[in-house]
Amino acid sequence: MDGKTIIHAWLQEFSASANSGDLDKHLAMVSNQLLVFGVSKKGFLDYTEWMKRRRNDLKQGRLLRINYRNISHQPAQANRLVFDVEETLKNTTGESFVIAKTMTLIQEDDRWLLTDERIRNINSQVAPGLQSARQPS
Repeated sequence: MDGKTIIHAWLQEFSASANSGDLDKHLAMVSNQLLVFGVSKKGFLDYTEWMKRRRNDLKQGRLLRINYRNISHQPAQANRLVFDVEETLKNTTGESFVIAKTMTLIQEDDRWLLTDERIRNINSQVAPGLQSARQPS
């Protein structure tokens, strides 16, 4: 399989596992070495912090849907795929977040795992007629 096909299949499976609430399958697609840059006050989240957030969102039903679009991959390297993507997260408060990010997958044994996310931009929108759960700063 070429890099583009692997990336699209991985994103489809990753979003499907989150959208169906299959936490075990979702977490199994992520390396325990994961670092997410561009979030939190300290500038990054490690695997444990990211996992706690995602677990809470899925278990409490706050995350309704994740999908991906505008995928642009960089030339493939041995056992490593890097790509830019827009991730859309929809939650139960009526907010949608479009997150522009760069993601890195590495191959371990026979599977591809997310090891790195670099968030470049986050835009949020509230669906018409719904109030945001966030209060203005």
